[in-house]
Amino acid sequence: MATGEEIPSIALDAVLKKSSGLPKDKELVKGYDFNDGIDYDALLRSYKTSGFQATNFGLAVEEINKMIACRKKPLLNKDVLETDPFIQRKHHCTIF
Repeated sequence: MATGEEIPSIALDAVLKKSSGLPKDKELVKGYDFNDGIDYDALLRSYKTSGFQATNFGLAVEEINKMIACRKKPLLNKDVLETDPFIQRKHHCTIF
């Protein structure tokens, strides 16, 4: 930029934004530490704090783990109308 020229205020307003603090409960972005060896369970859990798309993958992994845990619970109230063994519910959660 040549001496004496000023940056237009519209450009300054668009680029130079004032920062604001993060919420106290916000998780920090951090990835898996491969110096600790390879632990696939820990690696998949670390996706939640690795970045935007990895965060969504990590949330999906958590949801699948919830479904698996729910599926392991015994089914207490069976539907009396489901008399055909083929269609009887066997679990709390059906995973497709």
